[in-house]
Amino acid sequence: MTRKRMRKREASRLVTAAMVSDFIEGISGQSERPSPSERLAEILNGAKLSHESCARVESIIQMLAQRNWFISHYEEIKPTAHSLPWQSTRFDALVARTLGDGFRLNELLEHYRVIPQIDPFGNRFFYRAADSSSSPPRSENAEIAAVMCALQLAERDELDRVRNCNCGRYFVAGRVDQNHCSTACRVKAHQSSEEFKAKRRKADRERYRLHKHGAVKESNRRTNVTQKTR
Repeated sequence: MTRKRMRKREASRLVTAAMVSDFIEGISGQSERPSPSERLAEILNGAKLSHESCARVESIIQMLAQRNWFISHYEEIKPTAHSLPWQSTRFDALVARTLGDGFRLNELLEHYRVIPQIDPFGNRFFYRAADSSSSPPRSENAEIAAVMCALQLAERDELDRVRNCNCGRYFVAGRVDQNHCSTACRVKAHQSSEEFKAKRRKADRERYRLHKHGAVKESNRRTNVTQKTR
C-alpha cells in the first residue's frame, strides 16, 4: 500500500472518529425527549395550529377516545345488552355510532400524507407532510404531528392522559383523578361548584343568624372582614 493511500485511509478514520465523537456528545447533551402525550399537549397549547386544524385534531381525538372506550367496555356491556328491550336499543345505537365514527375517522385520516422520519439522537419517530412540491404551512405540519401522536396514544390506550382543563389548557394527567392543570385551576373550579356555593350560602345564613341575635360582632376595621365571637 502506497503512502498516499495510507494517508487517505488515516484521514478517513480521523473524520469518522470525529463524527462518532460529535454524535456521542450530541446524545449526552440532549435533554430527555417529550413523550407522545407531552408532545400532543404542547402542540394543542401552542400557536402553530390554526383554528380549523385544532378543531379537526380535537374531533379526531374525541372519536379515538370513544372508540377505545367501546372496545375496552364491549365485553362488559354485551351480556346485559339484550336483557331489556331499551338496553338492546341503546346497545345497537352505540354500536352503530361507533361504526359510523370509525368510517368518518378513516376518511379524515386519508387526508394525512406523511413521511416518517427518525431522530438521530433518540429512538422516537416524527412525521412531516409528504407534499414536496411546496413547503407546507406550519399549521399543517403541527396538525400532522398532533394526529400521529394521538394515534400512538390510542394504540397504547393512553389517550385519556391528555386532558383539557377548565381554563382551556391541555395537560398530561399524572393521576387518574386529576382534572386540572394546576392547583389554582383546581381551587377555582371547586369554588365555582354548586356544592361549594351551597356550603357558602349556608355558612353566610348561619353568620347572619348569629349576628342578628348578637352572638357575633363585625370588626370596625374595613380592611379586616373577619368576624369576632363574643
